[in-house]
Formats: sequence, structure tokens, C-alpha cells
Amino acid sequence: MGEKVRFDGGHKQDKFVSEKLGRYAYFVPFCPETIAFGTPRSSIRLVSMQDAPHIICDKNGADLTKELQDKSYQELYKIAGVNLSGIIFKSKSPSCGMGSAKIYLENGFADSKADRMFVAICKEV
Repeated sequence: MGEKVRFDGGHKQDKFVSEKLGRYAYFVPFCPETIAFGTPRSSIRLVSMQDAPHIICDKNGADLTKELQDKSYQELYKIAGVNLSGIIFKSKSPSCGMGSAKIYLENGFADSKADRMFVAICKEV
């Protein structure tokens, strides 16, 4: 949508979505990562650990999984009562990638791609 929500304070505006689809729909832009961590923020990555992928801060290695998960559920419950026609997810995003977010091994090598936290929560709820 052009909102500056990326970790570096930038955006990834998709003109097809904002200009073409925007003629037919009203959008409510939001980003679970921005809601949880603010903008700008340290970049995060998905790291496969014990039971499931964890959200790990690239800068200091902190595990931010629970914080992002809590904020994602809170936001989904907020919008659950709104008459939505759909949700557009951002590909490759650590929180909103649908089948496209890279999951890394603890040694830093890429392992696979999958749905990510907010997408999985939307499917679950």
C-alpha cells in the first residue's frame, strides 16, 4: 500500500494492489511486525528450532516468537468483527508470507519455505 512499515523504514508498494484493485476495494493496511516491534526495527528471520520455526532478531539473536504471536492474535481478533472480503498478504514476509517465507537452519543456511505466523493464525482462526 506504500505504508512505511518495513524494518528499514521503507515500503514495498504494489501499484497493482493500490491503484488497480484500489478502485474496487477499501484497504485497511497494517503490519503485524510493525505493531509488535515498531518501525524502523532490527530485521528478523525464521529459524527452524526444536518444535517449529521461531522469529529471531538478526541483530542480537533474541527470540521474538511469543511477542509477534501475541500481537498477531490481538490484531486478528480486532479485525474479526469487521466485514472483510479478504486479506492480502506480503510475499516473503517473516510474518505474512504465504508459502514463500524462507525458513533457515540454526547454522544460517536456508532450509525451506512455508506460510508464516500471521498467515497460519488466519487459517487457524
